[in-house]
Amino acid sequence: MDKLDYAILEFLQNHATTKMSAKTRKEIRAEFAVKADTLYRRIKGLIENGSVTKGIIDGRSHTYFITKSGIEKLREAMK
Repeated sequence: MDKLDYAILEFLQNHATTKMSAKTRKEIRAEFAVKADTLYRRIKGLIENGSVTKGIIDGRSHTYFITKSGIEKLREAMK
């Protein structure tokens, strides 16, 4: 994990901690100056390592929120 991954986790910790508050990739991307495919790959990696999971679908878009494991990883990185 690198600085961008932790920045995504921090954003989700502040804005998306439940299925109902989960954010779309478009909403997350609005906070960061990254290409859509870059964000997609980052979120996919965060899902694979258990830091992020999918929330409730918003229209045709998947949504994402931070997991307890993701919060723990973020806390460890901020020490």
